[in-house]
Amino acid sequence: MKKILTLLLLLFSGALMLAQQNTLTKILNAHKSELSPAIENPAKYEIQIIYTQINRDKNNVPSFKEYDFRLDSSFYFYPASSVKMPASFVALEKINRLKKYGVKKETDFLIDTNNVGLEHLLSDSNEAKKISNIAECVERVFLISDNNAFNKLYEFLSPQYLNETLWNKGYEDVLIQHRLSISLSHEENMLTHKMIFFKGDKVLYVQPPKKSVLKKKFDLKNILLGKGYYYDGKLINEPMDFSQKNYISLKTLTKILKAVIFPSSVPPKMRFNLTKNDYKFLYKYMSIPPRKSELFANDTSYYDSYVKAFIYGGTKENVPDYLKIFSKSGLAYGFLTEVAYIADIKQGVEFMLSAVIHVNENGIYNDDHYEYDTIGIPFLANLGKVIYQYELQRPRKFKPDLKRFWNE
Repeated sequence: MKKILTLLLLLFSGALMLAQQNTLTKILNAHKSELSPAIENPAKYEIQIIYTQINRDKNNVPSFKEYDFRLDSSFYFYPASSVKMPASFVALEKINRLKKYGVKKETDFLIDTNNVGLEHLLSDSNEAKKISNIAECVERVFLISDNNAFNKLYEFLSPQYLNETLWNKGYEDVLIQHRLSISLSHEENMLTHKMIFFKGDKVLYVQPPKKSVLKKKFDLKNILLGKGYYYDGKLINEPMDFSQKNYISLKTLTKILKAVIFPSSVPPKMRFNLTKNDYKFLYKYMSIPPRKSELFANDTSYYDSYVKAFIYGGTKENVPDYLKIFSKSGLAYGFLTEVAYIADIKQGVEFMLSAVIHVNENGIYNDDHYEYDTIGIPFLANLGKVIYQYELQRPRKFKPDLKRFWNE
């Protein structure tokens, strides 16, 4: 009898786990027409998805139920600009450590490009020169995914400090080892410049140049991609090696976002050392469209979905004020990634959604022929819509109080 009860318990537990695991799959299967053609062949498009349901108790304390689809942290994808999110969080944390010198995120800095022989590293455009403090770097990262802004954060942090900070917090599946939009060797990317923080004519803090050493390596699947790539204008007929490119798993990106949106829900070790003002600052710039910012209020080229694919991707519609998408996306080499917390204060709906898709039909990299507009962005936009509509219908015992995210 005891054996029979044990067997029944195991079968029940297995069935329950299967039912939970299949929730996301059931949603995807029910909406194949909206998610096609990508969802018809998820292996071809290397799709990975994490969907997190959020439920509140009577005290508004959240609990989380996570579902995933084809999640595999050992299967490489190029994260592109999504790495700017953890870099921004670590930069704000580091700035707080410099308060004893009078340095704040709004403190101006200069980068001395003559000290390590990499004068060509930083853009000399007038727009790039305008970025003069960490606060603006972070604003630009989330508002328009500015590569120059990220590269200045990279200078401030250095790859060794950035990665070791994340590893020490328990975010293991990450290796950020190069700047963006600048072609450099691995050795050059390990060098960072001297930075001078100042107020008026007074120097507050000088950060010396650094040579980083990254000892951590990852044994990743699919690190050699495609059948060819362009280099110096020439087609190289062999797979492209991504082993010295940036890496971060979708799972880790999701955990990092959760640590900032819901810091009390993660162990203290995994939190970022941020002030209340920092959180308010991040919640504002992670969610507002460029038109609502001081920097880009008069620049109509940056529409609401400029760097947000979920729900509104592929359109130039304005996102309604009652809906906020706290997110960071990435787009390069045919990979599209987005990790987001989505909240609707009107309907009392909130959830997290992360996804990656790879669209490169011809298998050639650096030829600028990727199916972003025809397959990638429509898939992410419709995925966001499908999950959002599901959440609108999902019963909740307690409606979430989301006011803290609207107090900009």
